[in-house]
Amino acid sequence: MTNEIEEKLQESSFPELQQKVTQDDTLLSSENFADPNEPKNLEVTNLTEFLATEFPPRELILSPFLPRAGLCMIHAYRGVGKTHVALEIAYAAVTGGEFLGWKAPKPSGVLYIDGEMPAAALQERLAKIVLGSNDNLLLQKFHLITPDLQKFGMPDISTLEGQTAINQHITDEIDEYSGPSRTPILVLFEQ
Repeated sequence: MTNEIEEKLQESSFPELQQKVTQDDTLLSSENFADPNEPKNLEVTNLTEFLATEFPPRELILSPFLPRAGLCMIHAYRGVGKTHVALEIAYAAVTGGEFLGWKAPKPSGVLYIDGEMPAAALQERLAKIVLGSNDNLLLQKFHLITPDLQKFGMPDISTLEGQTAINQHITDEIDEYSGPSRTPILVLFEQ
């Protein structure tokens, strides 16, 4: 472990994270980080080779707008329903369902990270969405991180410490639908 990382861990306000990262040296091994002093070997191709290359088709979480390994952002004024839309998208993805005409071709694991809504309000909204669903196994694949459940508050995701705190919850257990993978199909950040 590098001295800089060890120092950051000692300053950590997340003692359980410090213990986990300290114990898991593979997480911090040098092979997981690029050496900033080493030249980067980039793959370069010409247009003819590029156009002749066969790439797998892009998988969609919700067709036709939400691709796997893509980034999407919902933007609107406060109070117009962004959270409702995000929760419905997450529910459609986890159940293999449909929302606003967007269809999930198969169930996907979901990690929903809420940064501000009171847990009671979030619980009420989710209860209305899942009303009538009897598929408990699928609902167990919808995971949530919410401020009211955090003993030490929400981590700052602009820091290595905060990213590590979130990343430890992005696991195969959430995304068993897509086979071996460290990432769930869908991670939603609500702020």
